[in-house]
Amino acid sequence: RIFYGSDYPDRGLGETLELTLKVFEQFSLSEDLVEKVLYKNAEKFIMDFIKWIVMMNKEFQISIIID
Repeated sequence: RIFYGSDYPDRGLGETLELTLKVFEQFSLSEDLVEKVLYKNAEKFIMDFIKWIVMMNKEFQISIIID
């Protein structure tokens, strides 16, 4: 997965995003791909990580009860 990142604060957030969108447009990236790079990939990664933490916590709690 690819996540969006910037060198903020070298310029304002609005200008950074505007320039990034121009580059995406130059490469003719689809709207779906742009959405994935800007936020959907990171959103899925974070949700998967949270699910993993919850799963690990349940396994930890179960092992404490069994021991």
